[in-house]
Amino acid sequence: MISILNRNGAEFGNVERKVLFDLSIDRIVGYFRQDERKTDKFLGNLCRPLLKAEDIVYRQEVISDFITQNGLFSGLSEYFAGFSEMKKDYEQSKKEKLRNSVNAAVSDDIPLNISLLQADAFALKRLLILVRTIHSYISGFEITSEALKSLKCSLGVISDSPEYKNMLSLCSEFEKLNSHSSLNFLLTTDECGEITGSRLITEDSVRISETSVKKKKGLFSKEEKEYYPFSEYIRANTTAYRKTFSEAFRELSQLIEGYIVQILGNYSEIAGELNFYEMALRYCNILRSRKTKFVFPVFHENGETEISGLRDLLLLLERSDSTEVVSNDFSLSPTKSGTVIFGDNGSGKTVYLRSVAVCAVFAQSGLPVAADAVTLPCFSSFFTVFSESENRDQALDMGRFEKEVSEISVVISQVSENSFVLLNEVFQSTAYSEGAEALSGILHHLSCIGVRWICVTHMKDVLHHLGDSVKYLTASENFKIIKFKFEN
Repeated sequence: MISILNRNGAEFGNVERKVLFDLSIDRIVGYFRQDERKTDKFLGNLCRPLLKAEDIVYRQEVISDFITQNGLFSGLSEYFAGFSEMKKDYEQSKKEKLRNSVNAAVSDDIPLNISLLQADAFALKRLLILVRTIHSYISGFEITSEALKSLKCSLGVISDSPEYKNMLSLCSEFEKLNSHSSLNFLLTTDECGEITGSRLITEDSVRISETSVKKKKGLFSKEEKEYYPFSEYIRANTTAYRKTFSEAFRELSQLIEGYIVQILGNYSEIAGELNFYEMALRYCNILRSRKTKFVFPVFHENGETEISGLRDLLLLLERSDSTEVVSNDFSLSPTKSGTVIFGDNGSGKTVYLRSVAVCAVFAQSGLPVAADAVTLPCFSSFFTVFSESENRDQALDMGRFEKEVSEISVVISQVSENSFVLLNEVFQSTAYSEGAEALSGILHHLSCIGVRWICVTHMKDVLHHLGDSVKYLTASENFKIIKFKFEN
């Protein structure tokens, strides 16, 4: 199957829907959604982050082609919507064909078998013409992405093949068949005259060229002679002949059906994949309309995280004036396991955490991000524990602290090396010293097993428990991590 969304052999990580909710990604996507079904599928792709840089670049290149090649996306969307319609039509006709083929197989009904062959020939002809049309269309653009080049090549293998015209011609001939049509069959019989095989033939396939040598005036000369073997009209009124003709029509129909299934199987999923790119383009267009710079992240295996000029997506989409959203930087060297963010209430700690996490989720889905430059590692999975969600699905007999402990325990049991964990103001409901000690133990454990993390907290006592393996940021009233311009 040809895919313009996922490179062959692509590997995926995991992002729970809860993570998208905690990071407000569902609200972000709501600003550029097309409809509920497409939105849900788009969020589904965000839940499957790509784990290899080359697989991410595969999508980045397609988005770049669609951005730079005006009309390419709209044209492909229209044509591959046609593929989807053909698939629906064919599946419906196939159900009808299955019902009729039972009768045809039992009764050797020649007219019925001809009608089944006609239906398949018509479907294949439509598909072949559509393949050629799409190949011609995509060839008119200067595409650079591996995915679209592979698509173009695959379409060309069909439409540029020597057999293409012959197949179209055969389909046209089969469409015109009726119970009175004249067809030539090469019949094979055994010594008793019983038919043992048959093959549909044309004049070209039965013309015989024979060379004879004759002696003329003491010289030998070669003479070429062509002729058609003697043919006789056979009245198909015997069981043997009717069975032969019916089997021939059924075999032709099955052969054509095989081509149809192969073509539909190769391209029928592309229409759905284009929905992802439609949402991606709407997202890019919104950023451009807000005059916000966006870039495609670069990925390194050494664990380096370096983000400059990052802007929070939700704030950008919520505010009519994008200049109200101040850009920020974030960095985490390979020698640091995580970042602890301290600060007063309202200083923008959670927004800062969210902007970095959303950047990483979008980046590993192949999407551009609102920043000046981004370098990231590939995270295997994403987890969040946010205090804002403490009451969601909370059992009546479970307090806030117990709920947070339970939620963190679940996360710890699921994380692995290269996971990315986001913790936001946990353990606020317990004693300050106990909460700081418990949080420090959790962060230390995550660091030991190779997990990268960001923790927003007001408990500065974690400084006494964590060493140089973490990075610390402080937000205060004098320096807000996220600032706003408010008009009087």
